[in-house]
Amino acid sequence: GRRGPPPHTHHRARDLAQPSLLLTPLPDLLPELLLSRLVLGLYYGIFFALGTYHLFLFLSVRDTSFLWYATYACSYGALLLCLNGFAFNSLWPDHPHWGNLAVPLLISVAQGAILQFSRTFLGLSESAPRQDQMLKYLIFASLLLGPLAPLAGYGAVIQIQTLFALLGAAAVLGVG
Repeated sequence: GRRGPPPHTHHRARDLAQPSLLLTPLPDLLPELLLSRLVLGLYYGIFFALGTYHLFLFLSVRDTSFLWYATYACSYGALLLCLNGFAFNSLWPDHPHWGNLAVPLLISVAQGAILQFSRTFLGLSESAPRQDQMLKYLIFASLLLGPLAPLAGYGAVIQIQTLFALLGAAAVLGVG
């Protein structure tokens, strides 16, 4: 019979037309997997540390810009966890439906938070009222899109959110 753990596939693409598959025993693949998990853990940890740091800044100085940035950092970090599949594996393995809803909802929260941060940090209500109003509309539309994902479809909502992200970035850069 066979000994040891079953082999795992490992894909290395040399050419788009003909990918090659390598069968790699788990003990050979484990160091690479552990290193990539460690690096990703540090990456996600930085997002949540940044969010926590800004939350404490908000609590100490009461400047709402810090709260909006903390919301953005944590929601964006959670979004990346979802996109890489770690949130599904670790946080809600028994709820695949929530895994599909989490991405558009977290995109909405992250977009709304970073646009609100831009409004408050730049003081747009006093310095650029028209741009401030435009960002308010973008925030409203962005926050409305996330909950619409179950009704409108995941793909359609993600495409519209991508368009809103580009519009929001252009609007903030145009103000700055």
